[in-house]
Amino acid sequence: MKRAKKRAAGSKKRRTSTSAEHSSTRAPVLSEAALAYAKKIDGNRELAIEFLKEAGIIEKPGKLARPYR
Repeated sequence: MKRAKKRAAGSKKRRTSTSAEHSSTRAPVLSEAALAYAKKIDGNRELAIEFLKEAGIIEKPGKLARPYR
């Protein structure tokens, strides 16, 4: 039987949260233009591949660029 670790006197239990809890209170990270572009390439394989190539994430479809291997 394991015993729970005791916390130091006066310390509070850390509260974990989900991203859903933060979504309404956090500032948006992506600009409106970025969100619009993401919506544009969503479902369009050719545009998505071109974006990933320009960003340096992939070299060709199915092959990651060196820094991401």
